[in-house]
Amino acid sequence: MYEPKSSSITWGFVHFLGGAALGQYPQVCYDAFLSAVSERTGVTIIATPYELGTKHGEMAKKTRRAFERAKRVVQERNGLDAGENVLPVFYVGHSLGAKLHAVASFYDEESNDNSDSSSRSGSKQHFLVAFNNASATDSVKILEKFAKELLSKREGGGGEAASSQFDAIFDRLVPFAEVAAKAAGLEFSPNTVETLDGVANGKFKSDKVTLLSFTNDELDQCSSLREALADGGVRTNSVEIPGDHLSPVYLDLDKYAKMNPVMNRLSGVRIGDREAVERIANEMVKFLKS
Repeated sequence: MYEPKSSSITWGFVHFLGGAALGQYPQVCYDAFLSAVSERTGVTIIATPYELGTKHGEMAKKTRRAFERAKRVVQERNGLDAGENVLPVFYVGHSLGAKLHAVASFYDEESNDNSDSSSRSGSKQHFLVAFNNASATDSVKILEKFAKELLSKREGGGGEAASSQFDAIFDRLVPFAEVAAKAAGLEFSPNTVETLDGVANGKFKSDKVTLLSFTNDELDQCSSLREALADGGVRTNSVEIPGDHLSPVYLDLDKYAKMNPVMNRLSGVRIGDREAVERIANEMVKFLKS
């Protein structure tokens, strides 16, 4: 959780969901992005980790429930649980996380019927980054691409020991992709078509939607989501900035090496593009303040 440092009282909540695999460790993979946004806006950011699975509907509901519980704790701690203090909620997701936010919206009316006054939200707005709605079969390729791109973004020190460490990680990831490929007969629920149909049929509700894409991103499917949103009567704002599918991810392993001697072999190693993260944070800040 990222809470405003300048004031003990927040003016809004951000629910963040990361991409496939990376979303299991949001405060490691997205720390630079989330910290920058929190420090510059004064909102409370709740990053919900989740494990990969095929039942995206259940995953979406589970992460939403976890967010509501965490939000309720912050509200009660700050005396914001009364009806007149309902605060806006901003749903922010990257890649698969963006899809999960879209799917979670399908169940909003159901959850609202069963919620108490302390869990009610004000306006709901979405900032979806590099939305990805791939099939289960295509996701095998995406995970392998993630691994290769992530390792290619390594920068900084670490020397031969760090290189060996990354080679070992990659050697474990490739067999994982091969095992997953054998299960390509599985499908996500909702699948690609069902997700877009749900959006187009008006199940997705939002007061404001911004879709952020990158100039060099073969995995981005914001265009299909934009069309479905238009069919569902939801107006969107589209933004494209330099970068690729992994631009929101920045891992400062040097930071963790200093905290844990076990990781000292990774000292000086950073993965990602800090300038790209800053560009994304700038767009997010504009969205929150507009």
